[in-house]
Amino acid sequence: MEKIIHQSWKDYNVPRHIYRKSWQESWKNMNPDWEYKFWTDEDNERLVRDDYPMFWEVFKKVEKGIVKSDLSRLLYLHKYGGIYADMDFICLKDLEPLLSPLGDHIVLGKHNNSVQPLPNAWMYSRKNEQFWLFMARDSFADLEICIDRPVEQIAGPDRLKWAVGAYSPNYTQLAYNLIYPRSWGNAQHDQVARNVDWGNVEKIKEAYPNSYAVTYWTHNW
Repeated sequence: MEKIIHQSWKDYNVPRHIYRKSWQESWKNMNPDWEYKFWTDEDNERLVRDDYPMFWEVFKKVEKGIVKSDLSRLLYLHKYGGIYADMDFICLKDLEPLLSPLGDHIVLGKHNNSVQPLPNAWMYSRKNEQFWLFMARDSFADLEICIDRPVEQIAGPDRLKWAVGAYSPNYTQLAYNLIYPRSWGNAQHDQVARNVDWGNVEKIKEAYPNSYAVTYWTHNW
C-alpha cells in the first residue's frame, strides 16, 4: 500500500481560525510511519506544468482555487498514490488496518447525504491508478470547452460519482460511519457535532469512537 498523506492549502499560511493545527497534526500522529506531503498552489502549478504538461494550458486559465485543488488532488493520487484529505478532516485512528486488507482497490467514503453521496474530500489509491488520469482528462476536456462550469461538476463530487459509474474502477466504498460519520444537513449529526469540542482531538475521538476520520465540513472555498 502507498503510505503517504496529501493535504493542501494555497500557501503555508493556513488560517488556523478555520483549520486547526491539531487537525492537521492528527494525520501525522495517528500514522507516524507514513510520509506527509503538504501542497501549496505553487506546488500544484509545478506538478501540472512539469508532470502533466498536456493539462497546463487549461490549468493556467482556471481562476477558482477550489477547482485547481480538485484537479490537483487527482494528480497527487495518480503520481504518488496514498490518501488525500481536506484540511478540515481529522484523523482518529491508524489507517493501515483499515486500508491494508483492501489491496489495490481505490478506497472512497460513503456520505450519508443524497445530494453528495460520494465526496472527493477523502480518497485513497495506489499510485499510477489510471482511473485518476481518465477523470482528470475528462475534467480538463470539459474545461477547455467551457471554463465556467459548476465547481462540483468539474472535478468535484459530482464528477467523481460520474467517473466511478463510467469507468467502473476496482474500488471499495466504505460505510459512512468509518470516514464520514458527520453528514452535513442531517439534524441528528449536527446535534452531535454541536456538543463536540472540536479543538480537542481526544474529545473528537470519544464522540466518534467507530470512525477512522471525520470532517468538520467547514465548506470554506
